Formats: sequence, C-alpha cells, structure tokens
Amino acid sequence: MRWQRWHGVVFGMVGVMLQSHVYADTASNVANQGWIVSQQTLNHPVWLLGDAKQMPARVPLGSLWKLWVYTYSVDQHVPDRPYACHAGTQAATGDEYCCTHDESISRNVALVRSCGAYFQPQRLQIQAKDWQRYWQQQAPDVPWLQDLSRVQPQTQVPVTDILNALNRVPPKVMSLTREALLGRVLQPQWSDVLPNLGGGYRFKTYTWAHPTLAGGYFGGAAGWLADGTAFWLGATGGSHRVVQRLSPMLAERLPPAITLLDDQCVSVHYFKRYPIAQISRVDDPKIAVLSGHLRGDYRVLFANQQSLVIRSQGELSVQKPVNQPVQLIGRLGLQDYLARVVDREGSADITQAARALSIAARSYLLQNAEFHQGCLQIDDDSRYQRVSPNPATVNAQRIVAFTEGLSLTGSSIRYHQTKAEEGLLSWQNAVKQAQQGNNYLYILKQAFPKASWQLATDGKQCQPIPEAEQYLQRNLVKVQQRMASVDGFEALKSVNVCRLDYGNPYADQQSLNIYVRDWRSQDDRVTLWHEYLHLALRFHPGGQDEAWIEQQARQLTDDLGLSSFTSTPSTLRKIRHAQ
Repeated sequence: MRWQRWHGVVFGMVGVMLQSHVYADTASNVANQGWIVSQQTLNHPVWLLGDAKQMPARVPLGSLWKLWVYTYSVDQHVPDRPYACHAGTQAATGDEYCCTHDESISRNVALVRSCGAYFQPQRLQIQAKDWQRYWQQQAPDVPWLQDLSRVQPQTQVPVTDILNALNRVPPKVMSLTREALLGRVLQPQWSDVLPNLGGGYRFKTYTWAHPTLAGGYFGGAAGWLADGTAFWLGATGGSHRVVQRLSPMLAERLPPAITLLDDQCVSVHYFKRYPIAQISRVDDPKIAVLSGHLRGDYRVLFANQQSLVIRSQGELSVQKPVNQPVQLIGRLGLQDYLARVVDREGSADITQAARALSIAARSYLLQNAEFHQGCLQIDDDSRYQRVSPNPATVNAQRIVAFTEGLSLTGSSIRYHQTKAEEGLLSWQNAVKQAQQGNNYLYILKQAFPKASWQLATDGKQCQPIPEAEQYLQRNLVKVQQRMASVDGFEALKSVNVCRLDYGNPYADQQSLNIYVRDWRSQDDRVTLWHEYLHLALRFHPGGQDEAWIEQQARQLTDDLGLSSFTSTPSTLRKIRHAQ
C-alpha cells in the first residue's frame, strides 16, 4: 500500500503499532496466543482459544462502542444524520477513515468504515437519560452500558460483559447490524480473511492501548453468527493482524451457523417443464394428493410415466389450478434454497468448489428471480437453476452458511457442468482447481474476472476506471521488459482498476483489483504502478518492501512518460491540468 503525504498521521500510528508488535513478541507466549470466546446464552461463555485465567481481567472496548450506538439509533429510530467530510483546514481528525473530502456518509456506511465521528452521541443528539432508560431495559445486567459517558474506546470491561452486551441487542436490530457489517469484511483491505471466514462471520474490529503491556496495542473483533451466537476475539497487536492470525482457529472451532434469525423467502415452482400426473404418499399410492402441505415421503409421477420419491417437512405444497396439471411448490429460506442447489448442481463434499458454486447460485438468483408477495420467485428448471426437492444435506448447509450474503455483480453470472468461458463457472473446472489447492476466491476469479462483490447498498465493490485499465494494458510489454531481471515478477493481464471511495490506495491480492482515486497525474500514475507491482511481485520477497516498490514505481512512471498513454492534445491538456 502506498502511503500519501497527507496520511502522515496514519503512517505514524501504523509505525507505533508495528513497534508494539515487536514489543509484544518478546513479552510472553500467553500474551501472543490470543483468545476466542463465544456465547449463545447470557453468562455462559465458551472459551475456544486461550484460558480465561490467563487473559487480562478487563479489555478495552476500542471501536466496539459504535455497535451499541448503532443499536440504539436503529431501535429508537434516531434520524440518520449523514456525516460530511471536508477538505483542507476544515477536515476533522480521523476524517480519512470516514470518507473523502466533501463526501457525506450514512449510518451503515459509517459502521462499515468505523467512522467514530458519525457515532458521537452529541452529534446524534442522544440524551444520557434516554440512553440509560433504554439500556436498563435491554441490558439490566450490564451496568457500564447504561452510562453513556462510559461508551467510549478507552473503557475497559470484562470480556463476559462485552458478550452479554452483544446478546442484549434485539434480534431484529442484530440482523440489520450483521447486514451492515458484511461490508466490513468485503472491504479490499480485509480480503485476506475471506478465505477463512467467508460471509458467515459478521464482526466489528477494535484496536486500543493494551491493558497490561505499556506501549503495546490490543486488538481483535466481536460480532455474531447468523443464529445470534456472539463471539469475541482478541490478542496483542492491531485488529487486522489479530483477526488475520486467529481467523483459521475461529472458523475451525466455531463453525458458521446454519440457521438464520431472519432468512429471505424463496418460492420455487418444481419441475416446471415436466408435467406432473399425480402426487401420492409412498405408503398409500392409490390416493392422489391434490392440495396442502406435504409432510413425509411422497411419490411424484410425471406425465411421461417417470417417477421420483421426495421427502418434505412441510416446506413443499401441492396446488391444482383449474384445467392445469398438479403443481409442486416449495417455500424455502434462502439458505435452504441455495443448499439444495449445491446438492442438485454440484457436490458439497468438494468444499472450495462448492463454496464457489453457492456464491454463483446466490448471485444468479438475485439477478434473475422475480420478487412477488414477499418472496423471490424462480422456477426449478435447467434454463434457470435446478433445486433438489429433498432436504439439503448437512454439508451443503454448512457450505452455504460459510458464504452467507456473498454475491457477485458487474458481470453475467452463470454456471455449467462442463462448459467454461468468461462469465460461466464450469463445475468440472472448479473441482479440478479445488483439488489443486485453490480456494473459492481463486475459482470465482477465473470464471468471473470482471465481477466484484455486491454490497448491501445495491452498489458494487469495484467501480471500474476503464481508462486506467487501458493505460496498464498498453504498457505491460514495456513494463515486462524492464522488470524481466526481477525474479518472481508476473505480468498480470487481468487486473481491474477500481475507484477508491476513501482511505489509502490498495491492491487486493485475492481479487487482483487495484483501488486508486485517479490515474492521470504524475503522482496518481506512481500510485497505480506501485499497487500493480504489489500484485505482480506478490510471490517475490521484495513485494512487500514499500520503499523498494515505490522506487520501482517512480522509475516506471518516468520511463513511460505522458506520451505512452495519451494521443490527443485535449487529453494531454487535461492531464497537465490535473498535475
């Protein structure tokens, strides 16, 4: 990542954090190990990593305080007052974490970006007495939460209190908070935890002064699984490093929840292209079922005399429209629907391939289903998606739970058993790629190189800058020639350049996306090549050496010059004006 001059404060903070990592590394194995705790019911924590006796008696809230301000604001219908960032001397400290200059952000975006300025109680006009009254009712056993003056980053409380406070968030608000927090893990800077955590773990990160190690930092995350199970993790260091290190253990010891508190409805018309002659119970085949919900084992006899035995637990029902064949209708939760698609179109036993398929299936559904009477409507049809009429396997449910909420946009999303092309996921290829050790992100990138994550705001993670991509493509041959002597250099051709909405320029090694604000000025082009080299040299020891990468990027920019990417006087004038 290339740090701009105006991010000097951020650089300084990171420097202190890195020093704290070195300090912590020499402190003790106990302090470095970290802790993971989950809790499904009040006052019953389960220690998944570490020992309660060895951890600090109290830990800092850090940025977690924003979760409870968010909860109060949503549940008490506090107006969403957008926060505006300003440029120059009007910029407030910390604005660089919130938005770009002269941009306004809403409540959900502020939570994703951890914008403390938005959630200041005084700005939101939250009164201490109203706050106290609300949390006395919601969390009578968490006294510190009832005191508005203590809801701030430096407050230190027992981990069990944090878990209890998370469990006191009303279920409906918890679901809304989890929906907003999906945007956190989909930020490019957090792509390195996606292979282990997927979309099933929704969390808010925190970093603050270490409670026992002078000069050190203590960081981690806290949030919920889909069924409302609260979890907290923490260790010495900054939040990103801690979450990255502990995420494999979190996923191993606390699997994502199969059951959702608030699952979207999908209505499926089964066997749309295959007329049904009769549906009867397996144990009483002579009596046809013409209406009602099905519970038990049934035989479906088709007009072509083929038959199929299905099992239903009430989610399938029979309808007999006038002068029409019998219809079999399924009313499924979204997670259940996708798990049945995985069982029908692939195999849940090949984990990484199945995860990729479940995301493709979710993306396809959201792109093609109709919304009617509170449900997404889609046919069980080879022209759409085939869906098993039988209950999903446990493995398929776990696959879909891991990928909860993850869907792609910006590209046509389709899949096929054997056929492969851009915009079409081949299940056969996905299986081979998984068997070669590639994860689901790699598989998706190969099938959908131009797609990006769909965000809850109906936006997409990558807003492309096609001119910058063309600039890179036109100069790849020259760059490859210049870097030919550098071992490990890979001339990447499928790099997407995306417009950066806030924060520092960044290269996402999972999606091979580059995030920059612009590309036309001299400094912008240095930034663009800087981030490109991070990707092209990601397997090279110097690929993370910021000073060396910066030197190479500046040399590349000087060598290429303006003439390499502009051909008209008008474009040249615009570039010079931008400089």
